[in-house]
Amino acid sequence: MFVLFRTDMQDLKLYLEFLKIDPTHRTIIHTHPAHVIAMTFIHELEDRHFTQSLWEMCTECIVVFPEGVGIIPWMVL
Repeated sequence: MFVLFRTDMQDLKLYLEFLKIDPTHRTIIHTHPAHVIAMTFIHELEDRHFTQSLWEMCTECIVVFPEGVGIIPWMVL
């Protein structure tokens, strides 16, 4: 069972697609932090490099995302 707070149908559809890929996925954090959005315009969108930059500029990210972050390409569902 999962609960989605303040979401729309697009978020639910995306989450269901993630579950098809890997049913062990338990949580997806959907947020709009301004500095990360800005990074997507100027930074290479490659998982390893983006993660390294996050860890360097916001040191608690290494604790929150010890395996790094994944970049999901923009898409319309």
